[in-house]
Formats: sequence, C-alpha cells, structure tokens
Amino acid sequence: MGLVTGVVGATYGTAVMMYANMLRKAPLFRRPWEHVLFGVVGGWWAAHKLVEGEEWAEQTLERAMRQKFLANKEVLDEQYRQVLGDRYHKFFPGSSE
Repeated sequence: MGLVTGVVGATYGTAVMMYANMLRKAPLFRRPWEHVLFGVVGGWWAAHKLVEGEEWAEQTLERAMRQKFLANKEVLDEQYRQVLGDRYHKFFPGSSE
C-alpha cells in the first residue's frame, strides 16, 4: 500500500504542477525542480497523510461508537441485538446470549 500510495500521490502532484503551467500558458516543464519538490515529494507526502488520516478517522469513529454503545448498553441492549445481529458480539465481546 505504501509504494502504490506514494506513486499515485507523486503522479497527481506532478500533474497538478503541469496543469498550473498549462493554465499560465508556460512550457509544461518550465522549472523542473518544482515538479520534483512540489509534485513528486509533496504529492507522495500528501497521499501518505491522506491514508494516515483515513485510518485515524476510522479508529476514532470505532472508539467513539464503542464508548456510546457501552454507555447505553443497559437501556438499549435489545435494540442493539436487533440492529447489529451477528455483529453484536464484536461490540460486546463479554456478553452472553
């Protein structure tokens, strides 16, 4: 995942730099060091941060859901069983039928 993410980010970053030069009606590779710095390095970094942010958001959401489920478990236990079905034991591993 890391290599593919980096290559996609680098390609996207380079394409953005070329598009910016095209809008200015300048040669596409007018200043090639910009493509390396902002395009390849910046795109690689941005793509990795996007993946890290997505993983962080997923973990944070799962933690918040688990806390909310546990806080309301006594009151809404039967409704949780109906909504979650077979996944009930994923959120409440110590529960018995």
